[in-house]
Amino acid sequence: MVKLNDVGAIKSYQNSVRHDEGYLKQSKKYKVDTDIVVDAYLAMGSLMFKQVKYNFKKVKEKLEVWKQEQRSKSKPVVLDIISEFPVGTRIAKNVVKQRVQDIYKFYEIEIPVTQTTIENYFKVTPQNNDKPATFVFKYVLPEFEEYYNIFLSDIVTNTDTEPEQEETAKFVIPGNAT
Repeated sequence: MVKLNDVGAIKSYQNSVRHDEGYLKQSKKYKVDTDIVVDAYLAMGSLMFKQVKYNFKKVKEKLEVWKQEQRSKSKPVVLDIISEFPVGTRIAKNVVKQRVQDIYKFYEIEIPVTQTTIENYFKVTPQNNDKPATFVFKYVLPEFEEYYNIFLSDIVTNTDTEPEQEETAKFVIPGNAT
């Protein structure tokens, strides 16, 4: 794992990406946050820099979108979405959209949600002749099968994948040292 404040990593990055004269001009003209640049390079590679013409503001934007997309595919988010929509059920499209928005909001994911966002997680069949239009949930997409199996095993054993942390409060009575 490369530390973002590691001088060697930054120099290596400079040798592999900053060789382009356009980037050198941009980095001198604007103060560039090296940590963000290194994060973006490690996450999306050098091609992305060329695509945005070495514009630091666009690099930051692309990195933030990438982080949001990664968060939307994280285990807790996927488990919540899987538990919200059982396979084999028929649910109104507007209800599906609202539930996904609620989950994204809870996890502070700022990606716009559409009625078809659920297709990132499930194979669904739209039933547009129904009033209101619905989705029939066929199966969880293959990339999330592992999470689905965890979800199913939790149902069978009636446990949570994440252990509950005991909330304790320590009360101090004035004059008593503990």
